[in-house]
Amino acid sequence: MPISRCARFQLRKSFSLRLGALALVVSHVAAAEIVYPKSARDLAPIVDLAAAEGRVFALHATQLAISADGGANWTKAKVPTEPKSLYFLDALRGWVVTGEGLYETRDAGKKWRRILKSKDLLRCWFLSPEHGYAVGHRKTALETTDSGKTWHILENASIPWLLAS
Repeated sequence: MPISRCARFQLRKSFSLRLGALALVVSHVAAAEIVYPKSARDLAPIVDLAAAEGRVFALHATQLAISADGGANWTKAKVPTEPKSLYFLDALRGWVVTGEGLYETRDAGKKWRRILKSKDLLRCWFLSPEHGYAVGHRKTALETTDSGKTWHILENASIPWLLAS
């Protein structure tokens, strides 16, 4: 594939990177490279990106692409319908937010299981396999401490003055 531009950067712990319309949030990766093909027709639309334990996960509208070697080789996995965003805690455990709710995988996308039904969700973050957060439209802010079996509304997240103080 012809390359017109290439961006290389070193990563320290966790950071966010925005390049034009492409946003990348990376955690605990030693180095990463974004390669831009010569034309947009060479790119499948990327919905979201994540990285964990040396792997990169690229979420597309119909599949999840996974690379463990800096993008030289990719494997594909199916994703639930209408994916909006994803988060991976490690090389196997991840979550994808869809128009139907929040799904979890424990095998890098081979199987997905819905753990929360909601059309309002936009993003999720997990601190551990048990402890996570999901946020969305209409000031939705939820927390789980039992791997998604139960979710609790974070009431204070909807109060704007608390965020400003």
